[in-house]
Amino acid sequence: MTLSATKRSSVRAIRSYLKYLFLSTIATALVAQIQQNSVIIGRTDIPSRVTTAAMEETAQESALFESLHPTIHDARELSNQRRLAANNAWNTWCPHATCHVTDLCHPCRRRYLVILATGRSGSTTLQEMLHSLPGVRMSGENNGMLANLQRALQATRTHEAWSRAKADKPGAWRHNPVPPQSFACVVQQMINTLSPPLFNAQGRALDRHEDETIVGFKSIRFPPVFNHNHSSSSSITSSANLNATNQTQWLREAAEFLNETLPCAKFLVSIRDPSSHAESVRKAFRRQQDFDEQQSRQRNREMLEFAQLLGGPSRVHVMESSQWTKNISLINHMVSSFMGFDTACHFQHLFELNTNHIYGRGNVTSRSKLPPGCRRLSYS
Repeated sequence: MTLSATKRSSVRAIRSYLKYLFLSTIATALVAQIQQNSVIIGRTDIPSRVTTAAMEETAQESALFESLHPTIHDARELSNQRRLAANNAWNTWCPHATCHVTDLCHPCRRRYLVILATGRSGSTTLQEMLHSLPGVRMSGENNGMLANLQRALQATRTHEAWSRAKADKPGAWRHNPVPPQSFACVVQQMINTLSPPLFNAQGRALDRHEDETIVGFKSIRFPPVFNHNHSSSSSITSSANLNATNQTQWLREAAEFLNETLPCAKFLVSIRDPSSHAESVRKAFRRQQDFDEQQSRQRNREMLEFAQLLGGPSRVHVMESSQWTKNISLINHMVSSFMGFDTACHFQHLFELNTNHIYGRGNVTSRSKLPPGCRRLSYS
């Protein structure tokens, strides 16, 4: 090798080394920036102060960081992290949601699905069928959890001393201003706790896509106005006070509570034709032998009014059990058009739960029986 060739080789080596130092410096700075903003690769606990715009500004640096660190070369995971950092992570599930994001609460971080129903209207069957869909986790009754949470929040926020307290005035009720919609995370944490995933021995969720899971439950005890014939323990007011309450205003307050605390939720409202509904209630519940068609008709009217207060067709879907129990295509239409699943997730058979007026009986199709082409709803 000539002397000139040796010099050229040395120059190339020096240039390569300097380029390596330059890229390493950028990568180190990027790591520090990511750590400063608490964006932890592989996790979903990103604070809301990391905005989509900020993430887009570092897109090129992120690409460089990926190239230098192949262990986090999953572009999909990085995309999910950026999406979760946005005010609304779910553009198709809740496109019209209002999300006030702060370091205290990210009200639109997770998707929810809630079945609100009158008793004996097929809500348990709907619950189990939707639970069989991939990436959907539905739980059952929770003894009026929503009503209890609404009552607790009202008791605090409407208390004169608490609402008038200010951070700059010392006193027994002093507190800093609570950012709008922060109580959403209180309600959502209760739902997440009552509808938990499966965990391993280390306390980690077995599903590595848990942040994408749609969490939900069903309730025949909300709005609480429908529960005035039951124990007052699951109602915000007693039946005596309820008679003097404007029901439309009562329903409006309940709808405002859900719209504030579950902005990224869809609601299935299940009703039943009065004739068969009244008969089924009398056979199933010994304490409601006086339940008649007129009462059923009134509950249906109230439920439909409540559905309108919750939002439009992208947020609320009403189902009449006497129809969908005889026509499986109505459920499949809801699964596709309302929830957004592919036609590969359509059901071939109707599940049967709580049939013959006895709870706990019926056929439950295994999740493994769903078509292999049925996929979970990921980020979109």
